[in-house]
Amino acid sequence: RDRYEAARGTMTTSSPADDGQEGWVTMGGIRFFCTGDVGELVGPGQLRVIDRCKHHFKLSQGVFVAPEPLEEVLLRAPLVKHVFVWGSGLMKSVVAVVVPNAEQLLLRLELPPKTPLADALGEPQCA
Repeated sequence: RDRYEAARGTMTTSSPADDGQEGWVTMGGIRFFCTGDVGELVGPGQLRVIDRCKHHFKLSQGVFVAPEPLEEVLLRAPLVKHVFVWGSGLMKSVVAVVVPNAEQLLLRLELPPKTPLADALGEPQCA
C-alpha cells in the first residue's frame, strides 16, 4: 500500500517561524515535515520512494491515479511513439492522447514507407 511520506529528525529544521507553514503537520504531538513523496514500505525500517504527490490526480469517484506508470505501459506497444495520460476530478476515467509510430503502423498495414498517415487511415484530420 502506498503512503505519503513525512519526515522528522535533526536534519529537518523546526523553529517557531515554522508554525502554521505549509508542509508541516503535527501527529501525536510530534512535528513532521511532509516531503511530497509517495513511498512504499519494503521491509522493516525500509522505505522506497516511488513517486511524487504532485504527479497524481484524483478522478470524480475519489480514485487517485499516477499517470506515469500507465504511460510506461502504453509506450511498450510498438505502434505507440508518444503518449500523454490525463484526468481530473470532473472525470470518471483517464484519457490517453496517443501519437502513433508511423513507421510501425505503415509496416503493420503493409503500406509503402512514405505513405502519409492521413491516406493510410483514410482520415484527412490525421495529417
